[in-house]
Amino acid sequence: MDTAAWALADAQRIATRVRPQSLHAAAAEPVPAGVYSEHVDGRRHPELFLRFELFDRLLGAFSADQKRSTNAHRLYDRRLAAFGYESVNQFWAALDWAAQPYLSTVRTPVHAPRAAFTSRSGKKMVLPVALEQCRARAVALERARTLFGSADFDRVLYTVVAPQADHSFSATVNAAERAEQLEYMAGGCR
Repeated sequence: MDTAAWALADAQRIATRVRPQSLHAAAAEPVPAGVYSEHVDGRRHPELFLRFELFDRLLGAFSADQKRSTNAHRLYDRRLAAFGYESVNQFWAALDWAAQPYLSTVRTPVHAPRAAFTSRSGKKMVLPVALEQCRARAVALERARTLFGSADFDRVLYTVVAPQADHSFSATVNAAERAEQLEYMAGGCR
């Protein structure tokens, strides 16, 4: 791909990710008919991740689960310093500020219903996130992009976080429905 991973539009990422012949998001093993499956390896194809997915991974540094938090710092601190953040602690403090109140919604156990939407084909799809969290995440991501500069923060997501990430997904949806699901979440569930 000629364009830098961080410079792509979400629509471009999604179209490439769900393309049936895509070698980038191909399932590791054959899947049954009627099941859509993808595997995204950030070392090989960081451009296939959406910003919100990488943002969630980066925010693992603030997890109440000490093991997850420690692992996030182990994965990202050196890379952030190499990226140019002389004070990694200042980076984390600024990101913590920008990610509020999303982090509050994640830290507070709420039995909120999962976000759902109806695809253009009429299929009702439940998402792996509560509506309030999805919307708060979109606001927090934009706050972080504003605080750090959109291009710089996106470069952090795609050069620091993505190479450490992989993602698998399988469901009884087709590629078009998966694309709609990703678009909806990338748009903050609006």
